[in-house]
Amino acid sequence: MKLRQLRVLFLLLSSLTAFSGEKPGGSLIITGGGLEPDNREIFGELIRRAGGAGRATFAVIPAASGVPVQSYSYFRSELVSYGIHPDRIHLI
Repeated sequence: MKLRQLRVLFLLLSSLTAFSGEKPGGSLIITGGGLEPDNREIFGELIRRAGGAGRATFAVIPAASGVPVQSYSYFRSELVSYGIHPDRIHLI
């Protein structure tokens, strides 16, 4: 089942870049659940690589969690506390 979901996600992302006419850019950064909210250095680097607090967009894929929506909500609230607009944080 998970393999099927990954294939669908890949196809969706591939089609989005094909229709946009632009080459995809940005950084893929994978973090685990051990990222603490007070780790300003790591959050700062995540936000910097994503274009800064005003432009950053995040896609959160809580794949290893037994409670994915709760994990997403927690990470989303941490990003918001660092200045990321909630509408720019997406659950995948």
